[in-house]
Amino acid sequence: MNCTYGSVTCSCNDYNVGTSWICGVCPAQAPTTGDRCSANAPFECRYGADNNCVCDGTTWYCSDMPQCEGPKPDAYPFNCISPAIYTCAFPAQDQVCSCGNVNWGTLCSCPTATPVENTQCQGPVGGGCDYGDRVCDCVNGRWWCGACPLDPPANGASCSFATNCGYSTAFCYCDGATWSCS
Repeated sequence: MNCTYGSVTCSCNDYNVGTSWICGVCPAQAPTTGDRCSANAPFECRYGADNNCVCDGTTWYCSDMPQCEGPKPDAYPFNCISPAIYTCAFPAQDQVCSCGNVNWGTLCSCPTATPVENTQCQGPVGGGCDYGDRVCDCVNGRWWCGACPLDPPANGASCSFATNCGYSTAFCYCDGATWSCS
């Protein structure tokens, strides 16, 4: 997020330490990646709708602004390169995706309802989406669902798929009706 006050630009995103507002004076013309800059904290400058640059305190890093696009098989949901963070909504897949932070790459939200196996999705959800006795994740642009919940189920809890699930603290088995964990 950027706000401009005269010649001063203030940005707040995860690129900045502590996700706080950082302000700086942006050059009149877009710098080139690798150009030197000087600041006591990282700040972001946008140049029109096409270019975004971040000064990390010593060097400028620039990238084209991403465009929210529809799903692309075997690809991330949209072209997103650091610096900064970008978010796009994809109503057809009931997902919202954010990307750009060098620490976590691209992550998308879980759909409200359990997705249909092997249907198109936008991107990884980071740890899977828990739908009771099914856990789904977006892998290579397609939904894949398994029968292991994210956390060990309680002994005797109901389940509907015969499966084995290993956890760091337990091993659980569903006989198609109830969970047994040890």
